[in-house]
Amino acid sequence: FFFQAEDGIRDAQESRGLGDVYKRQIQYILNCIERIVELINFHAYIQIALRGQPFCESAKNAINLVQKYMDRFGISIGMFDMMSLGCVIALTISITLIGFILVWLTPLGNPDELLISVIIIIILAFFISILFMSVWTIIAETMVHCYCVDVDISGGQMRFAPEILKQALTRR
Repeated sequence: FFFQAEDGIRDAQESRGLGDVYKRQIQYILNCIERIVELINFHAYIQIALRGQPFCESAKNAINLVQKYMDRFGISIGMFDMMSLGCVIALTISITLIGFILVWLTPLGNPDELLISVIIIIILAFFISILFMSVWTIIAETMVHCYCVDVDISGGQMRFAPEILKQALTRR
């Protein structure tokens, strides 16, 4: 149906027709489904690590936990994303500066070699920073899961959280 509609409205000047609209709509829907599945997988794997339950049960528990504590997850994800961006930038700059100093102290025959070396260091530093912060984000999300599971199991009270965390999270 979609391809027939596209063929029916195409003309010699390659007009963007109804087929392109359908194609973009399907791509949008598939992208939404993909993001939802990735989110469920991410939280389900954290639940598997925490509770040691099978995947389907962990996915169900994760969805219920995220729905129940949506405000805490939303705020924490927003904070983690902002902190992650800042840390990626800071780590990239720090690693680049250290690499630049090390390359500068190494005798090179050609000034172009210094430029090429620094460009390679910047690219590697960026990827190292992204990898490091992705691990940190998983750790931080796991901590939020632990907190929400603690509150959920304890009937609305934080039982195992440290005092400083309790004070920080109960302030209004």
